[in-house]
Amino acid sequence: MQLLLEWIYGKVKASLTLSQAASLFQLAHKFDILELQLQCEQTLKASVAMETYHQLQDLATRFDCTPLMQVSFQNIATCPTPCRSVCSAA
Repeated sequence: MQLLLEWIYGKVKASLTLSQAASLFQLAHKFDILELQLQCEQTLKASVAMETYHQLQDLATRFDCTPLMQVSFQNIATCPTPCRSVCSAA
């Protein structure tokens, strides 16, 4: 919640960590703050990797964020076959 207040009062630095973006993304949806949702979505989309795939897919599904879901799927589709089989088994 502190991070949300810092964002509202302009004290959040431009670049967010994955953890910060995920937390703010959830709060932005809860309080219906579209500008913050979009800012966090951009950070989350830039953070898509095999290590973050499941976390980001969960967020995309819970908050019906199609752009994030699409980027995650595109990332997994370009991953080598052994990598895809590990991810699909999780």
